[in-house]
Amino acid sequence: MSFKDLVNGFQNGVGEDSSRKSLDKENPEALLLFNPSINEILESLEERQATSLERYEKITNKMDLLESKVSDLLSFTSDLGEKIGSLQTKIAYLEDQLDEIKSNTVDKEVLNELQEEAKRYRNDWFRKRLSRTVRKLIRFYDNLDYLPNNVDVQNLQREVLNILKTQDLERIELGGEKFDSEYMKAIDTMEVADPEKDMLVKEIVRDGFQYTDGKIIRPIEVKITRFNKGGQ
Repeated sequence: MSFKDLVNGFQNGVGEDSSRKSLDKENPEALLLFNPSINEILESLEERQATSLERYEKITNKMDLLESKVSDLLSFTSDLGEKIGSLQTKIAYLEDQLDEIKSNTVDKEVLNELQEEAKRYRNDWFRKRLSRTVRKLIRFYDNLDYLPNNVDVQNLQREVLNILKTQDLERIELGGEKFDSEYMKAIDTMEVADPEKDMLVKEIVRDGFQYTDGKIIRPIEVKITRFNKGGQ
């Protein structure tokens, strides 16, 4: 007979004496289960045990979730550490390069040359863009000499020169009587018998113009003297 059959039989009053005798022989402590108060205590313990198991499962789930979040946080921290390390490496490299540039005079000279080259390139670009307009203004300046006498030619010439000055252009001033091929162009010659008067500027035919940095846009056109050995 099973333990369950014994309990049911005892509760239903069937074979009470034989059931008790069997329990006494097989398991005397099992008689306590037939005491109503002890049975309630056992049921309460079972309920508490079930509640404890349920709480344990909840706690376990929370611990698993917490471990997952901690793992994610550690992974994020690791990635962040690698990025910070890479950034620090790049900063250190840039600092080294900056220190090298500061301490190396050759690099400074190269940098200055590059800046000057960029400046020249920019100026040349603007000059090429404006060259057609500038040359038209210079031709207009040349033609002012052919206006009637009642026109204030000198005032108009000053106005044109002021406009050219805004583009860093100026009229070339004659540096002396001696011919200089750097900023002059001889378009006619006059023979002289005195060798000391050879290669002298006799007359300015047309004014010349240059940029303020010395670059010639048009030389001064002049007539010069030439010593003639055969004329002595």
